[in-house]
Amino acid sequence: MVLRRRSLAILWFITAALGMAAAHAAQVSVRVLDGRDGRPLEGAAVCLGTPANPSQFGAFLTSEDGTVTFPRVPDTRLVLTLSREGFHGRRRVLPRARYDRHYDITLNRGGLGPRCEGARPHGRPGPAAVTVRNFRLDGGAAVTRDREVTLDFEAGEGVTHYRAAETPDLEGVPWKPLAGRPVFRLSPGPGRKTVHLQVRKYRETRGAALELVSAVVSDSIELAAP
Repeated sequence: MVLRRRSLAILWFITAALGMAAAHAAQVSVRVLDGRDGRPLEGAAVCLGTPANPSQFGAFLTSEDGTVTFPRVPDTRLVLTLSREGFHGRRRVLPRARYDRHYDITLNRGGLGPRCEGARPHGRPGPAAVTVRNFRLDGGAAVTRDREVTLDFEAGEGVTHYRAAETPDLEGVPWKPLAGRPVFRLSPGPGRKTVHLQVRKYRETRGAALELVSAVVSDSIELAAP
């Protein structure tokens, strides 16, 4: 009887935890307005993601009423990027999506500013996602005495660039062309080092750019004293 009660308690805890995780998935809707007359802007590109991957949760073009909706957004730090030809692009850091939210955001006439790339209409299938598998430092070594370590990983065809750092937020870390087996220089001083990696597919065609970015993966290695 005691074991049965414990089993039921564990089952209840797991069910409650799953329910709480599901409850944290919120809906974020955005309406883009013309700063000159306040009218909805059709065909504006809207990206929602994280600082490391600004389009992680989608990149869509606004409908006739100027809106885009992102369902099932997790409770995490969010970045919203909006752009349209002939308008000044904008980027905003949003509060964590702990409940459903709606934003009215204005774009002013002009140029430059941040860009949301690769946006498509709702319902149109996008390009296959970029993924990184089996990321290992120095082929999975536990310890190294050399600050120069290789970044070993598997990714799909067409990956063109990578970036890596010892900080999980890769925003601002420059992209490097992917060729052969990349090498990363660890920070000085012995101890456990964690390296975070992200890859992308990037190409330019007819004056436009297409960028697909992977999620950030990480691996650790112990840097021994020389």
